[in-house]
Amino acid sequence: MAGFTRREMNLLIGLGLAGLATGTFGKGAFASNGMKNPGKPVIDHIVWGVPELEEGRRMFESLTGVASVSGGRSPGNTVSHNALASLGNGAYFEIFCPSVVMKSGPWLDLVRADGKPKIVSFCLRVEDGFKGLQQNIPGAGLKGSEPRAMGRVRPDGVELKWKLLNISGSKVDNSLPFFIDWLGSRPHPSEDSPAGVLLKRFEVVHPDAAEVKRVFDALEIDIPVVAGDKPSFAAYLETPKGSVVLKG
Repeated sequence: MAGFTRREMNLLIGLGLAGLATGTFGKGAFASNGMKNPGKPVIDHIVWGVPELEEGRRMFESLTGVASVSGGRSPGNTVSHNALASLGNGAYFEIFCPSVVMKSGPWLDLVRADGKPKIVSFCLRVEDGFKGLQQNIPGAGLKGSEPRAMGRVRPDGVELKWKLLNISGSKVDNSLPFFIDWLGSRPHPSEDSPAGVLLKRFEVVHPDAAEVKRVFDALEIDIPVVAGDKPSFAAYLETPKGSVVLKG
């Protein structure tokens, strides 16, 4: 792993299986992002929380060989809080610095706990105004938030708008995704963010894998769930530098 600073190497120790590996990932990668059923959730992006944005960008580039691009600024902020890279198939990777835009919350807590980068969440996309999802939420024994409007201005001046919806009410809440409808905004970050990294598999790890799977089935989420000692996520990437696994 030549090219890392001493601090970056110390941070990488906290990534679990993060690193350069060899071999293939196997089958069961992730749900197709083709929107044949616009109400069925598919992977939109994976959120990699980092304590400092530029350092996180350097680490991602050192691991993958792909330089991320600034995602722009959220309203009221003068500095960028994220950087993006395409994962292919309509998905993208978000390097996210929660301390820039958050004063509290689970993502900020996760990153501050040990000061190391980690996958803090993942987002699924729908294109039906959350109608199908909202119909399925009660059957999963969950509650859905009111969709909230959000947006940001890209460095090139293009304004993107979307709505987010969160779900809660289960004992596995921290392993559940949040949801986005881009409201037709283009370009989608997967379309013009730096390419070269492909998401081969994304999985949710949880001690109660059966409960997570029950919720996913009720919400028509096609994401692998595996049993593990503690809740976490794993993204298996194919990159110009080989196979990389990021955990969190």
